[in-house]
Amino acid sequence: MKKKLTALIMAVVMAVAIVPLNVSEVHAYDVGFTGRDCTTSSVAASTIDYITAKYKLYSTWKGSGQCWGYAEKINSLLGASTYTISCKRKWNKTNIKELLVGTKAGAHVRIENAERGFYHSIVILKCTEDEVIWTDGNFDYNNGIRYTRQSFDSFVSFRNDGSTYITQVKKVKNYKHHKEPLLATKLKGTKVGLYWTKVKDATSYKVYRAASENGTYKRIATTTYRNYVDSSAPIGKKMYYKVVAVKSSGNVKSNIASGTRKLPNPTGVKASNSKISGKIMLSWNKVTGASSYKIYRYNPSKDAYVIVKTTTNLSYFDSDSAKVGQGYYYKIKAYSGTTKSYSSGVCIDGIVRPARPVNVTVAQTSETNVNPTITWSKVTGATEYIVLRAYSPTGTFSTVGYVKASEGCSFEDRGVQQDLLNNGEAYYKVRAYYNEWLSGADSKTVHYLYTPPAVVK
Repeated sequence: MKKKLTALIMAVVMAVAIVPLNVSEVHAYDVGFTGRDCTTSSVAASTIDYITAKYKLYSTWKGSGQCWGYAEKINSLLGASTYTISCKRKWNKTNIKELLVGTKAGAHVRIENAERGFYHSIVILKCTEDEVIWTDGNFDYNNGIRYTRQSFDSFVSFRNDGSTYITQVKKVKNYKHHKEPLLATKLKGTKVGLYWTKVKDATSYKVYRAASENGTYKRIATTTYRNYVDSSAPIGKKMYYKVVAVKSSGNVKSNIASGTRKLPNPTGVKASNSKISGKIMLSWNKVTGASSYKIYRYNPSKDAYVIVKTTTNLSYFDSDSAKVGQGYYYKIKAYSGTTKSYSSGVCIDGIVRPARPVNVTVAQTSETNVNPTITWSKVTGATEYIVLRAYSPTGTFSTVGYVKASEGCSFEDRGVQQDLLNNGEAYYKVRAYYNEWLSGADSKTVHYLYTPPAVVK
């Protein structure tokens, strides 16, 4: 049992390790922060909220210069004036504390390791001796935007190999007051979140919405905040927004940004296994407003999720998930045919288990040998079987036999004779395993009635 438990733990670790980067919505990077978490400056905080909406997590930086160009852009959005420290300081706790702790949000940090050909730019949004929040535009994949929130020690270990250097820090001296609101949108749950930069001397902001970019804009809100969540937009239809900053010297308009409300994601998403075949079964709760659900499965050769089923049911049996011990990765989206809206989707993984053994029988081994012999049909993909015994149909079943698949599909229970003399009967079940750690469902219970051995004359 200890061996099986150890194998099970290792299998879980390996299953986590092989999850593709875009599988789950749970990533290594904690992006749960707002501008207020980064700075006490309301000017900079509103700009950071705009930045995270404009340059979304895992979107692609479309400007020039890759990580350098992205860092310069973020630095220029936050800084009205900047100054540059050129140096060659080792990437270690002492130098990072001296150069970065307490710096204003927006510092462009250049990191280099010429021996390994490593050159990278990041932007510090917050750096204390407890926590660092930073962003970069070319780390996980080509021009991919990332936001990271982590402890100071974890940040130090990011490149702490003894041969990496900080060669430049472009610091923000004063935060920038933007002349007009810079507006961007991103989903906030199923709603459209609007975020814009603070305008100096603005007393309030008016939020407008239209059904087309050049359509008629109607005011939907007036607020003193630098953000607004639109929960009344029609689901599945792209809407267009602009913000007007109200000032005594004259109102100023923002750019136009668009956003689309989504259906809510399915909840209660589960991956289980068919008791008969061991294949993967997905299930989820009903989504209000959804007319159907689309199931996608990750295709390693295409490095993408490919649609495998559209259904109106609240479950899906993946009959193609054939290989025992193989993990499969899915994304389930709710879909509305009337609004042509998808939810963003929920990712889940499942693993194929061995099928339930069938054709299980038990019989007396021979006329003179009353030991029960249990037989069953071969289970595809199984590497071993265990045989379980109890002395009543509802009793506790205990393992009495272990059979490698290469040894066949039968087991003689040699340790039961005295118990049979006392009880008169026994009950058996068989369970298939894959590499000792992944089990299928138990077979049906079979009954053995003790018969005294024949008398040999």
